[in-house]
Amino acid sequence: MALTPPCVPESHPMPSTSLRIAAILSVTAITGLTLAALPVGPNETAVADTPACIEGYADFPNLKGAPRFGTDTEVGVYVNGTLSTGSGASEMEGTFVIGDDAVFNSGAYFNVGVVGAGSQVTPGPMTDMLITGGDVVVGAAPNFVEVGNLIGGNIVAGGTVTGGSPSPTTSVNTNGGAITQNAVAPLASYSSIPTYYQGLSTTYDALTDTGAVTSDSGNVYFDGNGTDTRQVFTVAGSVLGAIGATKSMIFTNIPVDAVVIINVTGASAVVSANSFSFSATSTPGATVDPTAPEPNRVFSHFTQSLLWNFTSATSVTLGDQDQLLGSILVPTASSTLQLYTSTNGRIYVNGSLTLGGGAQTGLEIHNYPFRESCVVTPTTGSIAVNKVLSDTDSVVDPDRLFTGTISCTVGTPTPNTWSIEAGQTATFSGIPTGSECTIAEDALTVAPSSTDSSYVWRPSTFLTPNVITVGAGTTATVQVYNEVRRALGDLELVKVLDDPFNVVSLSRVYTGTFECAHLGATIESGTWSTTAGAAAISLATDLPAGAVCSVTEDPLTDPPLAGFPQYIWRAPVISPATITIADGVTSRFTVTNIVYDPIAELASTGTDAALPLWIGGGAILAGLAIVLVGYRRRRSA
Repeated sequence: MALTPPCVPESHPMPSTSLRIAAILSVTAITGLTLAALPVGPNETAVADTPACIEGYADFPNLKGAPRFGTDTEVGVYVNGTLSTGSGASEMEGTFVIGDDAVFNSGAYFNVGVVGAGSQVTPGPMTDMLITGGDVVVGAAPNFVEVGNLIGGNIVAGGTVTGGSPSPTTSVNTNGGAITQNAVAPLASYSSIPTYYQGLSTTYDALTDTGAVTSDSGNVYFDGNGTDTRQVFTVAGSVLGAIGATKSMIFTNIPVDAVVIINVTGASAVVSANSFSFSATSTPGATVDPTAPEPNRVFSHFTQSLLWNFTSATSVTLGDQDQLLGSILVPTASSTLQLYTSTNGRIYVNGSLTLGGGAQTGLEIHNYPFRESCVVTPTTGSIAVNKVLSDTDSVVDPDRLFTGTISCTVGTPTPNTWSIEAGQTATFSGIPTGSECTIAEDALTVAPSSTDSSYVWRPSTFLTPNVITVGAGTTATVQVYNEVRRALGDLELVKVLDDPFNVVSLSRVYTGTFECAHLGATIESGTWSTTAGAAAISLATDLPAGAVCSVTEDPLTDPPLAGFPQYIWRAPVISPATITIADGVTSRFTVTNIVYDPIAELASTGTDAALPLWIGGGAILAGLAIVLVGYRRRRSA
């Protein structure tokens, strides 16, 4: 991996006067503080979100108590394995990403995210402060975990979380923050951090030393070359002190504003420092209080400039109730990092981390960046939901709200609902990079028009993919598309002739009228003509659903068969009487004409019934004969 170019300091230069930090004094100064409200103080300047690449010194104060000073968006501690707290552990400031379980068993009240004393540059209110791939386990009372004191902080766990929230009567209090259990891929947006830090460790380990390291029974001397802006030292992990035998860390000939890299060798390493001293000469400097008020930033600047790189160590033990300055890299897989000290920098361990568990008390992790590395942070992106409406006839109320949801594999926004008018956009920000989010629209249960039911919705669609993988610093737009269409149907007619005597000419033309009404008004009307046995004829097309149609037939004034008056028409049969137009349906009227022969019909009813008919018919014929004879006699006379 190529080395990231050193960032050029731009502000808050480190004082050229010598520095000596008394670790024991530091611990004494802060352990008695009581956690109180943490707003930005009236005499403090709140810093903007800390950038991923520190240009010079980040605007972090020395160790201080309330009020809260500002917001940091970076991951402070990344543990690839399990995080455990034991006796003496007190607080962890910043954002913590844990690959496996986080086990809290210090036997006391424990703060996560926001602390009583630290840099007071914390994660933002109601943001993710503890993220685990496994469970969050809180030991039996009096163990109690407070997350995001007074500003609220979220827990996102791949497993389960003991205790409840936000009730302080249980073992976990998130101050109104969310607890997400059994989260899907909770570490997805942080997946680049291990690769980055491991590469950084390898790169630093390959650098040529710029100075020499010597030690005696009480001190370790780091003597630089006085010129390079990155001072590099290599030292055995066996000479940096021991539990019960702390040493002073003395830095000489270190240029003002230089970054200091300490490559620690050996499979096992112990660093136990009781003080740090920095000077541009070979003479140790005077003691400086790490809690010195503004504008003193010596403590903050030095801890931002120092990094301990345990490249090959599988076991690292740090401190003996002191304040260790600098960031810490332990990149070996399955390694262990045991902290008996308070720390003041970024921590990456490719294994497990234990804070406390010995005789030490008041152990804390404080949130400070390492100013040279362009740190890979849990970058975020945004998703915008845009509503597109196609409404040709403008029947949709312009104030109508369309609603839906967004759900993400990691970092689902709260609230996760959207409600917008046509043409508007709802934007969800701060979603972790790499999270896969799905946009859905609620069912459209209310018709487009409040007055015309023939307008209906087409199924909702998306003009752009509705499943998005969030990109860093980008906003992906999902266009939700709704289209209004009018439900339409057609109308046709067919003529049926019932002619059992086969006396009607098939070329005979039948005529009539039709009419369709919708919402109280006639929308279509006309005439029709057809022949019996012909294919159905179209009366009208694209009629709105719900329209009611009827037909009539013109009177049949000519008999079925000219010259044969015994054949007559029955009244036409129109079926159905009316038709209500349906969406996508061609509805049909059937007009049936029936030929009727009353004499034949009576004859067909039986002999007894036919006798009077024959008698009547004979009488008629006899009468006609008499009339005919009389007529002939008159003509002959």
